Amino acid sequence: MTRRDFHWRLAGVALFAGAAGLGLASNTVAVQSNAGVSAALGLIGFLLYLSGVVLVTQGERLPRACKARRVDARELRSAARPGSGPSMGDGTRR
Repeated sequence: MTRRDFHWRLAGVALFAGAAGLGLASNTVAVQSNAGVSAALGLIGFLLYLSGVVLVTQGERLPRACKARRVDARELRSAARPGSGPSMGDGTRR
C-alpha cells in the first residue's frame, strides 16, 4: 500500500468516525425533541458512512476512477459537437 493510498483510506476512516459521531449526536435528548433535525443528522451521517466505506475499501482507486470518468465525459462532449468529428480525408465530414 502506497502512502497516498494509505491517506485516502485514512480519510475514509475519518468519514466513518464522523458518521458514528453524528449518529450518536442524533440520539441525544436535545436533538430528539426536534424530529426534523434528528432525521437530517441521520441522513447526513448515513451519507458520510457510505462515503467512508467506499474510501476505506477502494482507497486511491476511487479518485483515479472519478478523474478518468471526467476525462471521458469531456471527450464525449467534444465529439458530440457539430463539426468536430473526424474528417474523411477529402475535406468532407462524416
